[in-house]
Amino acid sequence: MAVRARLLLYAASPLFNSPDNYSGLKEFANLANKDGKKLFPQSYDPEKWKRAADAAKLLIDTQGGRYDLIGATAEGSPNSFEDAYAYYRQVFNDPFNKEALFSRSPAIYDDFSEYLQVATPLQYMARLTGSNGGAVLGVTQKLVDTYYM
Repeated sequence: MAVRARLLLYAASPLFNSPDNYSGLKEFANLANKDGKKLFPQSYDPEKWKRAADAAKLLIDTQGGRYDLIGATAEGSPNSFEDAYAYYRQVFNDPFNKEALFSRSPAIYDDFSEYLQVATPLQYMARLTGSNGGAVLGVTQKLVDTYYM
């Protein structure tokens, strides 16, 4: 559900929802695959925003309190500047941020060696330490080559 909500949000964003909103990157509007099919939309669709909002709401409602909006009040906004600052800070510093769908807290990297293990390619880490690296912060060339450029 979280993946679906995130993908629908990307689909609704200006990059994938209007050739008029490409911020100077008009060449994207004409970008096509090998068969000539346009890769970016040729018109704006407001229904994409509704689908994205509905998917996010469904995710929040069905997760039993696991996801929620930080600092949401009945009025829909913080009560004071201090509240707004605290909510903003919580978004980035709280390891149990209920608003984040996909995140990793910096607190999980207790030292540089843990970061090094998840950031380096599998074979390289094995030669250095005897244990494989995680290679979770990058993609393989095979994955890059999968997409038409």
